[in-house]
Amino acid sequence: MGDKYLGPERRTECPATNCTKPDDAAKEAVKRTFAILGVDVDDPQQLEEFRKGLRFGEDLVIMSKRGKIAAMTTAIGLLGAAIWNSFIR
Repeated sequence: MGDKYLGPERRTECPATNCTKPDDAAKEAVKRTFAILGVDVDDPQQLEEFRKGLRFGEDLVIMSKRGKIAAMTTAIGLLGAAIWNSFIR
């Protein structure tokens, strides 16, 4: 396990995907992965739509966290007001 080769890349072919270089194999793997997700990596418009979708998901997470804090603050405030109102009357 500790005897890892740290020299220059020696592989020249990737017979499983007909790639001539390891970099080509990595690019092919990325293309296939995105194809499974329904995105053509060679189409900039599709990539931008995919990025917007990811950003929208992140925005929803942020908004839901803020919404939970606002809901908890409102609930505690209403509970406090109800308790205060019961002592006043």
